[in-house]
Amino acid sequence: MNNDQKGIETKKERDDRRKREKTERDRLIGLKLEQLLEMHDLTQKELSKLVDTSQSQVSRVKNGHGVGADLLGRIADALQVPIGVFYGETNQVDKSEQVWYNVGVGDPVGDSEPPYILHPQRSIPLLSLEACAGWTDFAAREFPMHHAEKMEPSSSLDKDAFWVIADGSMEPRIERGDHILIEPNREAKGGDIVFIVHEGQAMIRRMFISDDKITLVSTKQRTPPIMVERDGFECFRAVRFSREI
Repeated sequence: MNNDQKGIETKKERDDRRKREKTERDRLIGLKLEQLLEMHDLTQKELSKLVDTSQSQVSRVKNGHGVGADLLGRIADALQVPIGVFYGETNQVDKSEQVWYNVGVGDPVGDSEPPYILHPQRSIPLLSLEACAGWTDFAAREFPMHHAEKMEPSSSLDKDAFWVIADGSMEPRIERGDHILIEPNREAKGGDIVFIVHEGQAMIRRMFISDDKITLVSTKQRTPPIMVERDGFECFRAVRFSREI
């Protein structure tokens, strides 16, 4: 190789570099998707239904095996983020925003895990538990809209989502006045925190399931657990809560 050719990238070197860059880009897209799924408390199966693809295809993207522009665009739309987020583009977070904490099975009491700061996309009703007390038609997903305190921003993917104002029954994990995001179309499982209306009283409780019974538990020691029949029981899942910072 003469001096004029020194430092010039050969075709093989260029191809190898581009392959490495693509591998790294695919890996970062997978990591970002994993983060967004966790933020939205979505499973790969749930996302695959939202974007009309197979669960295995979503798994490939999450594991860094590559994704086409069309599918990545649909994923970005479903998760309500700019597609540039997958390529490392970020927005500065205003420190006055609310901090959103995930509420999941077996969440520890206290704030030991890091909060997630999400960018709101739309406004949904904020309801007090008192306003929800007369709600009887859970199946219709028709919350008492006219009793809403106000509209609050949310990044929820559930079209029927709403906020309720915590009453302190789940302190110290969820403090009085926190805003709890309720997603009626998400399946609630044993161990989840749920929103229910029981004997004319709306409440937030952690739900435990036995063979034919549902037990609803508050973190307040003086509040007795509630036991109801599993058959016909209706509840909505609490997904996360927000707190002013």
